[in-house]
Amino acid sequence: MSDQAPPHEDDILAGSFTFNDLGLCCCGCPEMLVEYIRKMLLRVHERDFGTYEDLPYMFFVNWADDKGLINHGTTVRCGWLTDKGRKFLAETESPAGEKNQ
Repeated sequence: MSDQAPPHEDDILAGSFTFNDLGLCCCGCPEMLVEYIRKMLLRVHERDFGTYEDLPYMFFVNWADDKGLINHGTTVRCGWLTDKGRKFLAETESPAGEKNQ
């Protein structure tokens, strides 16, 4: 049993993930952040690895690794989803029914 209170609904970014969990603030358009994180995690899941010159991809995988959404061996560029990353995908499944295995 946890002594920690559940997060306030304004603190929730998506599913059970809070802005604080992911090191984000709630400014701007949170829905677009969720969709961006989702699309990038799907790239990792589908092994659609960016190149070292793909700076948006490299920044994302370094951030996702720091937040525990992915893990990696030799290079962060070729990581894989953690349980936390798979949970994020499951909790943010698109209405179009994308598969998240």
